[in-house]
Formats: sequence, structure tokens, C-alpha cells
Amino acid sequence: MMTDIHFMKPGVDYKLCFKVVVSSAEAKFDDLEQTSAAFTIIERLFYLTIDQQPIASAGAVMSKQPHIAVRVVGDGRLAYPLTKQFYVTVNMTSTATSANGVAVMEGTKNISVSGVHANFTDLLIRDSYGPGFVLEFTSNFDHVVSTPSFDVAFKNDYYPVFNSSITTLFSYENETVNTVFHDFDASDSDTGLSGQVRYYVTSTPNTTCFKIDSNGVLSLNATLDRELHDSYDIRVVASDKAPIPYNKEAVINLKVTVGDVNDNAPLWNCTSDKLEVNIPETATAGTAATNCPVGDLDLNTVLSYRVVSEDDSDDRFRMEVNNGKIMVQYSLDLDNVTSA
Repeated sequence: MMTDIHFMKPGVDYKLCFKVVVSSAEAKFDDLEQTSAAFTIIERLFYLTIDQQPIASAGAVMSKQPHIAVRVVGDGRLAYPLTKQFYVTVNMTSTATSANGVAVMEGTKNISVSGVHANFTDLLIRDSYGPGFVLEFTSNFDHVVSTPSFDVAFKNDYYPVFNSSITTLFSYENETVNTVFHDFDASDSDTGLSGQVRYYVTSTPNTTCFKIDSNGVLSLNATLDRELHDSYDIRVVASDKAPIPYNKEAVINLKVTVGDVNDNAPLWNCTSDKLEVNIPETATAGTAATNCPVGDLDLNTVLSYRVVSEDDSDDRFRMEVNNGKIMVQYSLDLDNVTSA
């Protein structure tokens, strides 16, 4: 079975003649010939395919260059051998809308087909990025093929890196606004916008108590209240200035502990400013008449108690300094005492 017969030129009335030839001539083999019926050789038709799609970042040589192949119409085989010189030219037929201007494609845009392939090597798209780019490839015989719409990324290879690894901070609740906690510093090895770093901060609970400036200085934006929140979880973010979604970020998670100061006065834990207590006449000396319901929101508060005014000329009651208990000091006699 013959598998590799091919014809270099088209034509009509072609015939193939097959003859058996043996090394030792014998008369019985002289007439072993067979001729095929006449047939026509038609010219091959070709089309282009994209065997490797482009991958591009703005302003950089494409990391994957487009590879174009010439194939035969009908069976899709690679068009070996080509008897004519092929060239392929590339054009950019559409671009993404971008605030930084109209995209420009640079590089070698017209190359010759080697064998059956045209492999571009130095194409790059400058001055624009985003989705919606299409490349169209045309041969010198008007074969045309286009890429699907593809995305040109903003060139951004590296993440910002913080130059410190601090994870905890402490602040008293009476610190003033603009008090500086820490000076963060992050760097980025990229160039241009991708190498410039900006900072922002978020916190849990979600408050506006903290702020960070363009130089990475974290400071107090509003006064803290330990009685409301005794700690905050803070995310300090360093982001490069590449446009979203091409930007990259580094994050430091901080725990800010809030220290207590004595900024709260003791409070009566009752619904009115008057406390009425009923004491039996039979109460003996040393009986607790009542406890003063007093509390203080500050931590580790030591309260002391004293009477600032009284109507107890007989000194039948006394207040204990350390716990605020009002004690019966002498026996009560309703015949002589009506109130105190």
C-alpha cells in the first residue's frame, strides 16, 4: 500500500501506471502492468489556524506569542509541502476602552512562513490594558484568522512587602487624637504604578478610630473608650497603585489592646436617686440595714464610702467605708425614733 504519493501541480487526465519489476527477468513477469483510470489533480486550498493564543501584559513583550499554522481545507492536515512562499501579517482590530489612551501594538508584524508555521516572537501592546483585544492574521493569499477577544493585563509582577512583622499594639483610652502608634514601611520591586505603594486600614469592630497616611504612619483618628471596646483587630494593607483588578496587596493583622484609665465616676445602680429601706424595730446593733448599690465601669476600681449629709442626730446608723454597708449602730425604738 502506497501512502505518500503527492503531486506538485494540479492538472487533468492524470494516470498512474503500476508495473512489477523483479531482479531476475523472467518472461512470465513481462506483462504485469496496470494503468489507472484518468483522474484530475485539483489545487489544494489552505486556511490559517492559531496554534498558540497570545498572552499579554501592557508594555511588555507578550509572554506567549501567537503561533500561526497553514492547513489544508478538508482534512485539516498541516500543509506540507508548501510550493509557494507564504507571509503572515498581524493587525490589532479592536482594543479595550482605556483612560490611558489608544493601544499601540509594536514588534515584527509581518513574517514569512517557515515550513508551515509562522511564529511571532516580539509583539507587545503598549499604552492600554483590559479586556476586548483582538488580533487578526492575514496571509499574502488573503487567508484570514482572528483570535478570540483576550485580556491585556496591567504589568504587575510583585507583591508589596512590609519591612516589619509587628502584630500587637497597646494604647491607653485617654490617648489624644493623632497619637502615632507605628510607622509602617512597605516596598514593591515593580516599576511605575505597580511599584508605588499606598496604605489603608480597616478594623473590627468597624470604627473610624484609626487612620494611616500616605507614608504608612498609623495614628489615632478618634478617642478610644475601653468600656465600649477593650481591643481592636486591625488590618493594615499595603497596595500597589496598579489599577484594580491588577493591583496586589500585602496585609499585616494587628491586635490593639486598649488600656484602662480612671475616667468613669461611680454610679448608683438604682432607678432613682432616693433609696428607701424598711428596718424592723427589733433590729439589733450590727444588723446591715442596706448595701449601697454602686458600680464603676473602670477596671480594678477600689471604692470608699462616706456620708456627706444625714438626719441621724442619735447616730443610730453608720456606713462602712470599704463596702458601703449601712449598719444599725444602736437598738431602734419607734417610741422615740420615727425616721433617720
